[in-house]
Amino acid sequence: MELLTEFHERVTRIVFDHRGTLEKYIGDAVMATFGTPSRGVDDAGRALHCAWQLADEMYRWSRERARRGCAPVHLGIDMRASQRCVIGHPFNPPHVIPLVEVVGGAQTAPAAIQQAMSFYTSIGKKAIHLRKEVPGHVANRLQAALYREVLYLIEQGVLSVADADDAVSWGPGLRWGVMGPSLQFHLGGGTGGMQHFIEHLLPVMSSGLWKALGNPTITPELQRTLIEGVLQEAGTRSVEQLAQEEHECWSGS
Repeated sequence: MELLTEFHERVTRIVFDHRGTLEKYIGDAVMATFGTPSRGVDDAGRALHCAWQLADEMYRWSRERARRGCAPVHLGIDMRASQRCVIGHPFNPPHVIPLVEVVGGAQTAPAAIQQAMSFYTSIGKKAIHLRKEVPGHVANRLQAALYREVLYLIEQGVLSVADADDAVSWGPGLRWGVMGPSLQFHLGGGTGGMQHFIEHLLPVMSSGLWKALGNPTITPELQRTLIEGVLQEAGTRSVEQLAQEEHECWSGS
């Protein structure tokens, strides 16, 4: 009963935050509507944002419960046309970066996913299909994984903030702009390609280098080092000027 009460409190708060109407409680389910008693132009949008926040809330709550040694909780959102529910997650800034991650739900029809992929391709985007939903999507997770090691190296005094940025942007970053890491390691395998890489290079990487990767502690000292290092790297350029410089480099203008 305590679990159910906490669940209802969390769900109710989020539904009300998005100006939804609670119809009734059905065991461990909550029925909510948007656009009642009067309709609005943003009803569908509020319903969708509410569903996203509910999913995020259940993920955070499950994490909290896991730390206390309790079983996780899972959320199911019922939709009348669940076979058409598709998420298109762009990468910032979306007006410049082509990547869009497309992911469906458990009941999404393959045709709906293909339609979304085709649509994004038709407007010049690079759509990739996520076969299951993961927290943070994919590109953000890859970005976070790299930055964790960057922070660890800075924390350990291996290099400065500016040198860490240069190590990425003037090294693998240039190669990744042409082809991704798996295709790059296929090249690294020489004439034997990926098969040679897996047999001879991957074991060394997994048994040695991966174990040496770190997990930084975000201390006040590290935070100061990052802030001071970035400001020194930026020099007299404002955030707006840096954004414009980045845009000009991407667009070639």
